[in-house]
Amino acid sequence: MMSNSDFVGQGFAFPMGLNHQGEIQMVSGSANVERSIQLIIGTAYGERPMRPDFGCGIHDLVFEVTSVELLSQIRVQVRSSLRRWETRADILNVNASFANDPSLVEISITYRIKGNYDPRNLLVPFYVIPQLEEQ
Repeated sequence: MMSNSDFVGQGFAFPMGLNHQGEIQMVSGSANVERSIQLIIGTAYGERPMRPDFGCGIHDLVFEVTSVELLSQIRVQVRSSLRRWETRADILNVNASFANDPSLVEISITYRIKGNYDPRNLLVPFYVIPQLEEQ
């Protein structure tokens, strides 16, 4: 029988480093899924030459007008990318909101690892170039 930790697997820690035994530091379990979510959101389409469709489309929105519509587009892009690329997690909710700084969008993701009923939250910052809405 496969355990939940076998299902989730393990991957390289980021930033890369060595553990106390001099081996490459790894992450496993929920930390591995969290790192994967951050990696998917932080990668722009076309950034990986051998897998140009990997990532998230929010990077095309950096210069858009800061508005409610922008937040909606970010939510849609993040949800779509995570559902496609992070199949080990059920994406329960994605929210985006402007922080006190108009150049910072806080992306809040609620998810749970499949086979586990423990919901988790992750906050990912996304920086935009604030444009005032044209009158």
